[in-house]
Amino acid sequence: MNWGLLDLPAPLLSLLDDGLAWTGLPALPRVLLYALASAWLCMALYRRFSRQSELADLASASRELRRELASYDGPFDGLMQRVRRLLGLSTRHLRLSFFPAMLGGLPLLLVLPWMSNQFGVQLPAPGDPINITPGGLEQPVESLSWSDPSARWDEATQAWQVKWPAEAERLELKSSQLTLLSLPTLAPASIVHRHVPGFNWLIGNPAGYLPDKAPLSALHIDLPGQQLHSIGPAWLRGWLAVYLIAMVVFSLFFKWRWKLQ
Repeated sequence: MNWGLLDLPAPLLSLLDDGLAWTGLPALPRVLLYALASAWLCMALYRRFSRQSELADLASASRELRRELASYDGPFDGLMQRVRRLLGLSTRHLRLSFFPAMLGGLPLLLVLPWMSNQFGVQLPAPGDPINITPGGLEQPVESLSWSDPSARWDEATQAWQVKWPAEAERLELKSSQLTLLSLPTLAPASIVHRHVPGFNWLIGNPAGYLPDKAPLSALHIDLPGQQLHSIGPAWLRGWLAVYLIAMVVFSLFFKWRWKLQ
C-alpha cells in the first residue's frame, strides 16, 4: 500500500471494517454507520469551537430585523439603514461560523480517501475480461507488450482487453525491459499513474505508480464498482451517494438536536 498523509488513519479504519465484516454486517449498513460517526464528529467539532451563544444572539437579532423589514412602511433611507444592518449581522454570522465549520469538516479529509479505497472498485474474478486504457501515450502502442499473448488492442475503444490473472499469477505490461504494470495490483484501483509529489504526498494511490521513465502518463483499469444496493441508477448504488446523503441527514439531525446556529 502506498500511503499519503491523509491515509494515516486507513490501517485502523480497515481493521475496524474487517471486524464489522467478520460479524456478518453487510457493506451498506457499515457505510451508514461511518456516515453517522462522521456526522457526529464533524458537528461535535463545530459545536466545540464555535461561539454558539454569540451566534444565537445574531440569529435572534436577524429574525427581529427581518420581521421589521417585512412590515416596514417608512421612508427609503430608513429601509436602507435596516438592510445594511441585516447585511452586517449576516456577515458577522458568517465570519464567526466559517472557521469552526472548516475545522468541523477536517475529519472528512481523513475518511473519504479510505472510503473510496475500501468501497470503490473491486478486483474481478480470475479470467474475467477487463479493458485497460493508456493515457498520454508517448510512443506507438505496438512498442508495448503484455506477458499474456491473448491480450489484444482494440482500435475502436483505444484500449487493451486482457483477462484478469489469478492471485498466484502475474500479468505484466512492458516497454522494452521496463515493467509498466503488474496485475493483480497491490489493491483495487481504477488508475495507475505517475507519482505526483504534491498530491500523492497527501493521498497515495493504493495500486502504486508508473515508473518515472514510463512512456505514458496513466493506465485506466476498468474494474467493476461495488454496489451497496439495487435501487436506482448505478451512481446511486455506490458508496459515495449513500455516504453523502446519509451524512447530510445525520448532520441535520445533530444540528437540530443540539440547537446549533
